[in-house]
Amino acid sequence: MYCYAEFMRKFRSGDERWGEFLDIKEFDESSLEKFIRNYKGERVFMSSVTDCYNPFEAKFKKTRKVLEALANSDVKLQILTKSSLVLRDIDLFKTMPNLRVGLSFSTLDENLRAVFEPRASKVNERLNALRSLKEQGVKTFLFVAPIFPAITPALKFAQNYGDLADEIAFDRLNLYPAFKDKILSFIGRNFPHLLSLYKQIYLFNDNSYWHELAANLDEILSSKRANYKIFFKD
Repeated sequence: MYCYAEFMRKFRSGDERWGEFLDIKEFDESSLEKFIRNYKGERVFMSSVTDCYNPFEAKFKKTRKVLEALANSDVKLQILTKSSLVLRDIDLFKTMPNLRVGLSFSTLDENLRAVFEPRASKVNERLNALRSLKEQGVKTFLFVAPIFPAITPALKFAQNYGDLADEIAFDRLNLYPAFKDKILSFIGRNFPHLLSLYKQIYLFNDNSYWHELAANLDEILSSKRANYKIFFKD
């Protein structure tokens, strides 16, 4: 619903709505070998636009093939996903000394998850995936993002799940012009009592909500001596 990557539609033909199509990228072994040579020792992020563990990855295994090519390399790889399918590739993760794997969340409520992130794994499945990865020695991070003001329980994540991964990070919901009206309409229909808050933040650029939230997160996480980042701090 809030995906920042909808702009990718302009790079393809077809009139399908965002979320109703899938483009499969084909590549051969020589392409992967060239990829490894070009990015030796570099930082690689999977994926900055769409989820590299989307549900179709279970069938097509494109991410798996890339990881097989990167196995035992010194690439500084960071993976971020909303899918517990990431557990499938623990065998490859253990060969990568410079790897970090993160799972992201915008809610702990399964009903809201089905609305916000309909193709993501269930909340408990993701929490359990993080726990399993950390227990097996994979460096992990929990990413609470995007934070929907007064909806995403950011403080509860900090209080109860700050030690679930090696690091916990937080980022706010950014409403770009392309879908600002859509999100505000959704809030108006489903959380009418919050609409004035959202307008204050996203129409009038009032950041006091974020300042207070950042201060509260700092207080909780510093007292727990957690390793954390808050990306919306001034």
